[in-house]
Amino acid sequence: MMLIRTYVTASAIEGVGVFAAEPIGKGASIWRLDPDFD
Repeated sequence: MMLIRTYVTASAIEGVGVFAAEPIGKGASIWRLDPDFD
């Protein structure tokens, strides 16, 4: 489960990408496993 706000849009590299919608601080957790959700 993503712990930060994200958005999906076209990627300049290839296809579609998931991008952070807010700054991510050094050492911040961005994802955790939630067996009931993931």
